Amino acid sequence: MVAESPKIQSDADLSGANLTGADLTGANLRGANLTGANLTDTNLISANLTDTNLTGANLNGANLDGANLDGANLPPVHPWITDQSALGLITEP
Repeated sequence: MVAESPKIQSDADLSGANLTGADLTGANLRGANLTGANLTDTNLISANLTDTNLTGANLNGANLDGANLDGANLPPVHPWITDQSALGLITEP
C-alpha cells in the first residue's frame, strides 16, 4: 500500500499552526501562509513549498530534503544573515 500525500489545499492559511512532528511528505503547500507556524521536526520531504510564506516559522529539525522552495519566503537561519541566497536555499535567476 502506497501512502498518499496529506490533502492540504494550496494557498491554505496555516499561520500560527502547530505542525510539530507532522509527516507532510510530498504535500502541496504551494502559496500557503505558514507565518509563525511551528514546524519543529516536521517531515517536508519532497513537499511543494513554492511561493510559501514561512516568515517567523520555526523550522528546527524540519526535514526539507527534495522540497521545492522556489519563491518561498524563508526565515533567516541566523539573525545576522538577511541574504537568503547566501544560504544556498534560494538561487537567483
